[in-house]
Amino acid sequence: NDEKKKPIWISILRLSGVASTTLTSLTVVAFLGPRMGYINMISGWNLVLHLTNPVMAIIAYLMLDRIQNLRAVIALIATLPTYIYGIVYYTMVVNIGVENQGWPDFYGFNIGGFWYISFLVVIVVIISIVLLLWKLERVIKKVDAGGIRQDILIPTNGSETEPTFSNRFLRSIDRVSMLGTTVIYFFFALFVFLEKP
Repeated sequence: NDEKKKPIWISILRLSGVASTTLTSLTVVAFLGPRMGYINMISGWNLVLHLTNPVMAIIAYLMLDRIQNLRAVIALIATLPTYIYGIVYYTMVVNIGVENQGWPDFYGFNIGGFWYISFLVVIVVIISIVLLLWKLERVIKKVDAGGIRQDILIPTNGSETEPTFSNRFLRSIDRVSMLGTTVIYFFFALFVFLEKP
């Protein structure tokens, strides 16, 4: 198969983005939703942030990406952004604290001073997400073997035929997912780096 694939670093970056948004969604389902109410967590902009974007990102990653056959150890590099964010969060919430111009504990990960339990759970979950996505992508690629994924990515036999509605729909999901993720990360960067003390 001479299908062109993305460079390995792009594959790792895409896996990292999908895993991070999936972690966000699972955090809402398992932790924030019960504490703050599911309606609050999936209303307005939160619906995109916590539900639709993670789902579209998973679909796009599993069905549309031409990605490298990463080894499991290499795939785990995709967990690094979560660790970096965890270190920043710990520093701002626990070490500095809101009283010293740090962050409030908006996730509630430090309730009762048990931040280390929360962080251990997050580490286990993000590793599990990355490995599960990595395994699912490999299984789908093996089962599909040049079927729907290849037809979506490139026209069959190199022809320039008009893509079907389902192909255009899945490509649209991919574009919206990438745009949504980019917008979310942009505003997160603004929040982190431009926040006034």
